[in-house]
Amino acid sequence: MDKILANVNKWAMIALMLAGVVFTVLVFTTETPDAAEVLNSGAQNTESVADLQKAAEAQALDAPVGNILTYAYIMLILGIVAVLFGIGRDLVINPKGLGKKVIILAGFVAVVVIAYVLAPGDPLLEYNGETLPTPGELKLTDTVIYLTYIAVAAAIAAILFGGIYDKIKK
Repeated sequence: MDKILANVNKWAMIALMLAGVVFTVLVFTTETPDAAEVLNSGAQNTESVADLQKAAEAQALDAPVGNILTYAYIMLILGIVAVLFGIGRDLVINPKGLGKKVIILAGFVAVVVIAYVLAPGDPLLEYNGETLPTPGELKLTDTVIYLTYIAVAAAIAAILFGGIYDKIKK
């Protein structure tokens, strides 16, 4: 059973890496309309040229962001599925480890809640998009940024702690 689960884990990791490469290539190779194309496609509207030009520039700027957000959502879903699969696999292998998993999950939730509480969600300055993000979207965006800072700091601390611990252990 352990061998089967190890093979599934290996192939799942390979699939996630390939998905990451494919989505990254798609995000950066997908053509986005430039402002002139969008402006020409909306020429039959009765809006003023200045309003139409502003909307065309905003739409041309929003297209790459939409691609990257789609990529982020897909990778988030794949990551959540991988974590849930890993937890299920670990519970099959070692059912007594459930207590540790609950403690780790509670710690993760606490970090997310702290990041959410600390996130300011301030309005955007000089935003050129068509629609302004809602305060809730801004709060979630700031939360994700703070979580990224925390993850990077934790990774650096783990690298440093691991190196120091290995030197002390020897």
